[in-house]
Amino acid sequence: MAHANLIYPKGYRHKGQQQLDILPTGYVAPTTVTLTSGSAYIKIIFSFGGGEYRVEKS
Repeated sequence: MAHANLIYPKGYRHKGQQQLDILPTGYVAPTTVTLTSGSAYIKIIFSFGGGEYRVEKS
């Protein structure tokens, strides 16, 4: 997926660009991707760098 662009859920946007590096081992540096739609948001949270993530929505 080198240099891939992801499609967000309909109506959601990301402010600017954000690079997310996923190594072949599955390692992802700890980071949060926040998508917004008015007052609603979706956060994709990569914790501890192990490739595991969780999603929060409000």
